[in-house]
Amino acid sequence: PDTPRNYAVDANGYPIPIEEVSRIEFLVNFDFDRSNIQGSRVSAQGFGESQPIASNNTDASRAQNR
Repeated sequence: PDTPRNYAVDANGYPIPIEEVSRIEFLVNFDFDRSNIQGSRVSAQGFGESQPIASNNTDASRAQNR
């Protein structure tokens, strides 16, 4: 009974994990007339809802946070 409506549950009432596909975009600035990317210097770190990149006050800013 405590499971949110949009969750699927198994026969025992436990939430069923759902695999999600996400798309991540990031801004890369290159030196003039260069396109090299040093792989050892590229990393990713996600913060989710704890640190949104935009304010969430407008449709546009909410779209940025998705």
